Amino acid sequence: MAVGRDLMGRRNHVISVIGDGAMTAGQAYEAMNNAGYLDSNMIVILNDNKQVSLPTATLDGPAPPVGALSSALNRLQSSKPLRELREVAKVIQIMHILFLHTSKLPMIPHPSSKIRYN
Repeated sequence: MAVGRDLMGRRNHVISVIGDGAMTAGQAYEAMNNAGYLDSNMIVILNDNKQVSLPTATLDGPAPPVGALSSALNRLQSSKPLRELREVAKVIQIMHILFLHTSKLPMIPHPSSKIRYN
């Protein structure tokens, strides 16, 4: 879809959602490599529900994740910007819940304030 958009000269967004089980198939890797090679502007959302199709255990127990994708995702998950984004998302979720239950929009805390969750 991103290639078609580019060929037609359009500027719309293309979002692809792929499950972790599909990542074990060569087609998913080929598609991601092709998108990277063509330098297409697109968003890929990886739905990681820990349901991969291949066995991830040995006789000695669970096998640790290996490979470049696993390494890149681990770095991303532990990055400071993503951790901060998660904290902001938690605040937004709490505000949404309060708004639904009180029909009033709560005050938005200043970004520099420290928010604690119990």
